[in-house]
Amino acid sequence: MVYFILVFIIIFCLAVIFYLVGNKVRKLKLIAVEEIPQERQTEVKKRLLEIKLQKKLSSFVRKIFGSVLNFFKSAVSKMKRIFVFFVNFKKVKLFKKEKETGVIKREIKTGILAKDKLAEAEVLMKKRKWDEAEEKYIDILKDDPKNVGVFMALGDIYTARKEWQSAEETYRHIMRIDPSFLPAQKELGDVLESVKSWEDLKKLTQYILKNGHEELWVFLKLGLSYKKTGYPDIAEEYFERAVELEPKNESALDYLIETAIINKNKPLALKAFNTLLGVSADLLKIQSYKDKIDIL
Repeated sequence: MVYFILVFIIIFCLAVIFYLVGNKVRKLKLIAVEEIPQERQTEVKKRLLEIKLQKKLSSFVRKIFGSVLNFFKSAVSKMKRIFVFFVNFKKVKLFKKEKETGVIKREIKTGILAKDKLAEAEVLMKKRKWDEAEEKYIDILKDDPKNVGVFMALGDIYTARKEWQSAEETYRHIMRIDPSFLPAQKELGDVLESVKSWEDLKKLTQYILKNGHEELWVFLKLGLSYKKTGYPDIAEEYFERAVELEPKNESALDYLIETAIINKNKPLALKAFNTLLGVSADLLKIQSYKDKIDIL
């Protein structure tokens, strides 16, 4: 609106100027200079000079008005662009806010429903209703397909039902989702031990050790996998490392004594046996180890 008012004022001023100058020029053309007396000629020359000055002034004014007009055109154009930008920015911001609000509401609703389903599934697990619990967990995964906790629960169900292949596939799937998730690797190790898949167990525990997890169960399973595949000497090394971690762990001492006896390593067997005496209350097992060590 401001732009149109300014344009109108400028056009009106220019029209007035052109009208005045036009009148002067027409009058000038009617003058016959040679017929005018000397005084009159002087006055005419003065008027001619004034008209020239007016023309120059008119030209200057036109330039000024032209510059002002261009300036206002540019200013109005920029103001329009700025106005449009802020209007669009506000619309986009409002749209994003509405979208985020909608997403948050959906997430909250989904989260509440998933929490309810999870609670129901846990109750069914405690009641050992494996089939119903499985259905609940699978239903949760439809909305949250990377929920590691739900997959772990499914793995527990398959293990409880001794569905070893399904359990193995489930724990391996968790490892694909999160390669560093150690609980799934431990459960997978138990499954591989249950089905006596010693080579796979060896590869798994080597992978775990490579990632820096030097834990008792890792050394025990790795030692067991070497023992079962005909490498008791290597198995002995891993059982020793397990005992170093937990010197009074009865299972680790059992594995070490049994492997040392196989390898006919009497000093190591006696050392582990003496430690076991202060740990185990199983007298029959102790006597059996003593008899085997004595004949080495």
